[in-house]
Amino acid sequence: MRELTLGLETSDPRYSLPRLSYQDWSLQIARARMDDSGIYICQINLEQILEKFYYVTVNPAKPSLMNYQPVVEHEFVKDEAVQHKSNL
Repeated sequence: MRELTLGLETSDPRYSLPRLSYQDWSLQIARARMDDSGIYICQINLEQILEKFYYVTVNPAKPSLMNYQPVVEHEFVKDEAVQHKSNL
């Protein structure tokens, strides 16, 4: 387990903690990767420590036709013999 934040500071610039209100915290992960999957703990240290555990699953990106570039694995050119008629 590794600590991502201390207060509002994050150890990885891909992580951010936007707040919509005093009691509303969010974790945003930019350019999420498969290895970002796992258990995340939100911990608030007051008189009593409050913790919530979240399991996050990052799914592989679905292919998009917007940036589609075909990959050619094999290229085949048809080979034909052409026979010319000779002048008799």
